[in-house]
Amino acid sequence: MLLVVAVTALLVVTVLAIWGREQPTPLQAQASGERGVFRATPTPLEPAPEAKPEVAIPVQPSGVTADQVEAVDSETNRPEIEEVVVCVLYPDGRPAVGIPVFFGSVGDRDLPQGIRNRQEETDESGRCRFRWVSADADLIAVARGHLPGSIPDFGHWYRDHEGEEVVLRLGDEPLAISGRVLDVEGRPAVGWRVSISDETPIYSYLYAAVEELMRVEEDLRQTGESGEFRLTGLLDREYSLVAWAEEGSSIAFDDSVRAGSADVTLWARADAIRPEVRGRVVGWNGTPVQGATVFTSLRTNWRGGGVGKWAETDETGSFALKSVPRFMAQMDVFGDKVVHRKVVLDSDDPALDMEVAVERWAPIRVDLAPGMPSTLGIIGWGDDREVRYVRRYSEDGRGFSQGSVEVKAGDTGLLWIRESASRLSFYLPDGEPDDPPFIELPIRLDPGAPCNVIGVGF
Repeated sequence: MLLVVAVTALLVVTVLAIWGREQPTPLQAQASGERGVFRATPTPLEPAPEAKPEVAIPVQPSGVTADQVEAVDSETNRPEIEEVVVCVLYPDGRPAVGIPVFFGSVGDRDLPQGIRNRQEETDESGRCRFRWVSADADLIAVARGHLPGSIPDFGHWYRDHEGEEVVLRLGDEPLAISGRVLDVEGRPAVGWRVSISDETPIYSYLYAAVEELMRVEEDLRQTGESGEFRLTGLLDREYSLVAWAEEGSSIAFDDSVRAGSADVTLWARADAIRPEVRGRVVGWNGTPVQGATVFTSLRTNWRGGGVGKWAETDETGSFALKSVPRFMAQMDVFGDKVVHRKVVLDSDDPALDMEVAVERWAPIRVDLAPGMPSTLGIIGWGDDREVRYVRRYSEDGRGFSQGSVEVKAGDTGLLWIRESASRLSFYLPDGEPDDPPFIELPIRLDPGAPCNVIGVGF
């Protein structure tokens, strides 16, 4: 008992020490660059892409109502704020009616898994109310024709401003970029597509970019007779622009164009296309993976989409693709029972010969021995102590359930789990979330086997 009390006291002291560290106010942080800055980069791939310019979204004077109470979410064990009332104003002080307000993640800031995202819309007074929001989240309001108002990392701000009203003041008009595209010979590139590859995403219930929500006019994303284009609804920062001909047969790009620029020229590059990309796809244990789809593409938007080419691996796991983008390019490897993987292609190597390691979904069947509970929940783990979710496919094979999968006595259906799983934990379905596993088993899987039988018994 004394040991438990001592450990608990040590944890409390540690938490209070961390909690009590001095946090900069929003205005201090804006001046120092420590707060109010979102980074806009593509989804992290392997190897990591080059760092992108910082995205400065102004932090407006804001606050919280006096009756706010901080709590802890019992499911995620993360700090939450019981109630927040947010008021959104236009630059001239008028209430912003019908404006979406988000608690979520802006830019590439990785929020802890399991936080509760929230989205509301302002009423006739320009206000909206949130209940039980994560203190780890960013707060942002976006309206068409205006720069957003925001408070990144809202929980830190909340600790210093309890009792103040939360007021997000929208900014002035968003910026634009215009210019023209020229081909390799310097002639206007007519009918090319132009896009921004690193817009600023909001990861909330609405999966969108800040720029999409600010945009008022229709962009000129396909070049005209003189190669002209115009992109609108932009933050005050640098962007990566890419232009391409049909099927990506020719490419022009610039990864540092400042919003507000009106005379941008994108030149097509003669060295922008690789003659060939070839290689092998192998499994986690080094064996070749046959039938995997290999898709190489030019990254044309923040969602990772693009134009490109694909091939399937043969019995040796080999593939080859001709005329592949060299810059701003990525490779996706996926397929039936293959865990999807993204890889950034090395722009310094004009012709690639590569080996891509992927994980496969290994088939398992769980046999519950006599005397075991008739139903158990199941989840897997790897040697890295990261979770390996178990999948159960629908009868038509088009969909699957993942996460809390249950197995029943006499069930002969197949389940699927990543081949790197080294341990299975089984739980009683009516147990508490904090209960230890009912039973745990070490496993070693063969993804090429028709079935890996897991016997569960004492």
